[in-house]
Amino acid sequence: MHTINLILTLLLGVTFYTSTSQTFYSDFEDGTLQGWANTDGSTSLLTVEEANYKYLQKTADGSNTPEGVMSIVNMQPDAWSGNYFYEIQGTEALRTVDDIILKNPNNFDLHLRYSFTGANGYTVVTTNPVIVPANSDWDFYNLSYYPDFENNALSNLTVLTDTGTLPWEEVMQNIHDLFEAVETFQIFHSENIAGVGEQITGILQIESIASYELLSVDEAIKPSFKVFPNPMGEFVQISSENTIERIVIYNSQGLGVYENRLNSFDGKVQVQNLTAGIYLVEVTFKNGVVASKKLVKK
Repeated sequence: MHTINLILTLLLGVTFYTSTSQTFYSDFEDGTLQGWANTDGSTSLLTVEEANYKYLQKTADGSNTPEGVMSIVNMQPDAWSGNYFYEIQGTEALRTVDDIILKNPNNFDLHLRYSFTGANGYTVVTTNPVIVPANSDWDFYNLSYYPDFENNALSNLTVLTDTGTLPWEEVMQNIHDLFEAVETFQIFHSENIAGVGEQITGILQIESIASYELLSVDEAIKPSFKVFPNPMGEFVQISSENTIERIVIYNSQGLGVYENRLNSFDGKVQVQNLTAGIYLVEVTFKNGVVASKKLVKK
C-alpha cells in the first residue's frame, strides 16, 4: 500500500502531508494502531491484523462499555487532530476524509459515519452514512461532506452541539473554529444520527484512511472519467466526456501491467489476467491532462 500511495501522490498531484508534517493518513503497515482507540482512549479489543497487508480491527463485544460500541476515535496530534485548513494558492481550503478502505465480515450492513469534535466543544457528524454491505470484501468508499462557509451552509453534516438561539452565521463561525482545532475524529457505525456508535456485537475492519491535499487549484478542475465495475472482474469500462488518448494500469508495486492508446470517449479493458489486488488506472486526455483512479480486482 505504501507504493500505491506514492504513485497517487505523484500522479494525482496530492499529498497526505502539511507544513507541520501532520499525516492525516492511516495505513497500519507499521503494525501499530497509529493513535486509534476506543471512545475512552483505551485500546482493548483493537488489534492490527495481517493478511499480506495490515489492517485495523475493532471487535465490539456488545457490552455497555466503550469496548461494546462500534466506534473508534483518533486524538493523536500528529495524525487526525489539529487544523484541517490549509492554503492552496492563497485560498483557504478545508481537507476532508477522502478515501477509506473497508471490509464488512458481519451479517449486517455497516452504516459508517464520521464525527469531528473541536477544542471549542462543537461536534458535527455526517448526516448520511456510507453503507458497507454485509459480508462484503475489501473496497474503497468515499463519504462526501462539506461545510460551505461562503454561503453559510452545510452539506451532509449535522451539528450535534446545542446551539440554542445563536444566529446561524455564528454557528457556522463556530464550525469553522471547530475545524481549525479538531481534537477528536471518530469513525462509527450507527443507523441513526448519533454522537457515538451502536452498542452491538460485531467487527470493524479498516485497511487505510486518507485525506488528500490539493497542490493547486487546477487539480480541482481536471477532466474526470468513470470506471465500471469497481471492483472489476473480467473487464473494466472507462469513459469520460473528454477524449481519452491513453490508458495505463499500474499494480501495487508501481509496475505498468496494461497500456493502450485510444482516441475515444470510452474504452473497454480486459483484466481477466490480472491477479486480485489494488491497482491504479491512469488516463491521459487529448489535451495532455492526466487523471487517476484506484481500482480493486476481485
